[in-house]
Amino acid sequence: MIDREAGHEPRMRVAPPWLVGVLGLFDPTLRELRELLYQWSAPYEVDHSRFAARFWGDYTPLEVGIPETVRWFRTNPS
Repeated sequence: MIDREAGHEPRMRVAPPWLVGVLGLFDPTLRELRELLYQWSAPYEVDHSRFAARFWGDYTPLEVGIPETVRWFRTNPS
């Protein structure tokens, strides 16, 4: 969504889990990524009701927040 809002076509590549494991032998970042692969292999839900009850319940939908964030970065280059 961010790439499209910024006017770019998203570029993604998929590496099989075995390749991430092999590359993890040489790259510590990929070694850690291997432990997180389960997050992309099956869908999961996040329930924020306890957080919302304790702190705040309103949130900015992605459809609103992403365009506003991209607009801010375009007007505030650093």
